[in-house]
Amino acid sequence: MKTDKKRRYRPLAVVVWGACFASGWFFPTTTHAQISARSLGMGGGATALARGVDAALYNPANLGLRNNPRFSMTFFSLGAGLHNNSFTKTDYDRYLVDDPVWDQNDIEAILHRIPEDGLHVHGRATSRVLSFSIGRFALSMGSEAGSWAQADKDLFSLALQGNQVGRTYLLQQTNGEASAIGLIGLSYGHPLRVTFADAFAVGATLQMVYGIRQARIVDAQASFLTQPHGFAVNGEYEAALDVGKPGVNLDAGVAAQFGNHWTISAALLNLTGHTVWTTEESSFGYVRGDSLTAYKAADLEEEAIEDSSWTVENGDNFQQKLPARLRIGGAYETDKVAVTLDYIQGFSRTAWHGTHPQFSLGAEWKIARWLPLRVGLALGGDIGAGTSCGLGIRPGGFILDLAVMNSGFIVPGKARGLLLAFELAMILR
Repeated sequence: MKTDKKRRYRPLAVVVWGACFASGWFFPTTTHAQISARSLGMGGGATALARGVDAALYNPANLGLRNNPRFSMTFFSLGAGLHNNSFTKTDYDRYLVDDPVWDQNDIEAILHRIPEDGLHVHGRATSRVLSFSIGRFALSMGSEAGSWAQADKDLFSLALQGNQVGRTYLLQQTNGEASAIGLIGLSYGHPLRVTFADAFAVGATLQMVYGIRQARIVDAQASFLTQPHGFAVNGEYEAALDVGKPGVNLDAGVAAQFGNHWTISAALLNLTGHTVWTTEESSFGYVRGDSLTAYKAADLEEEAIEDSSWTVENGDNFQQKLPARLRIGGAYETDKVAVTLDYIQGFSRTAWHGTHPQFSLGAEWKIARWLPLRVGLALGGDIGAGTSCGLGIRPGGFILDLAVMNSGFIVPGKARGLLLAFELAMILR
């Protein structure tokens, strides 16, 4: 029977909501997931627009196009974000800040927001330092960190509703991965003469990829059953901690320009990329108890629950393929306006991104030559739907770009996460 009587969940609220909004940083977090501030402000699409040192992130072939700058440099670039698939900023304010004492209706509403496959949280951070391009060449240096975590919906049912008699709770949809890597890449774009376009170029990036740290949940599952006079529990897990060694990666792309305004660009990123890891240690554990009764649990001479955990140092080496991605983009540019449309397809589920296709639409308007304003829309991918905005301050060759993207539509209270980007750079035409 439902009741409107308030139940005191203040400490539990902190735990549950803290997990929802912070577990994306459970380990140190969407080239693999590199982003530029200009691109983020335009919905994440820059495959046909990126030039100079930014071309190395999206398509190295753009370095061979006719409007590529003779020199560009990124002094410092940072992007970071966190989003989940269930709760918005409005939910956070309502259930934790405004009224952290929940009744049964509140609990049912919270559980209804979590999909059947559980709560998913994604976190990411990227950085570039002292990266530059000279003509058709670019050298990029940076690091990336990514994490994703999945928590079974039954875990929240147990925490918020308690254990119901006769119901078996299966905690099988619990998973996660986190990885941090360093990158050094050399890119080159070469123009070719063709009859079907006014300018055409091919390009490639050769990267050294160094795995810093990686943590993985190899297997985790549990079951819990409450009976009228006892209960049964059975759970086990395996997790691994890896350290990295140098690996190599190759990106390749093509780009074409038509007239003075149109650019079409396509790239395959992480064509042959892999990182080499050494499993530093593996952790195992289990807990078991069958048909336990209150009498058995209270009998100190009989072990009611069997549990154990142990760690193995194994030193096994293995290669892990970097997540291949396809980017196809178009751009229309004038002196005042730029419009972009991108299609992005990932081919594997990793800490960096998933396999859902993403479309990004962006626009840039220069209200003055030194002050571009940007807006964008992203649909699909891990973010689901996102809206973004940004601006640049670009007097002369100086560049300061800022951008923000909501995981959700433009109303802040409906956002399920946030991505931020900042870049300090220079460019010489």
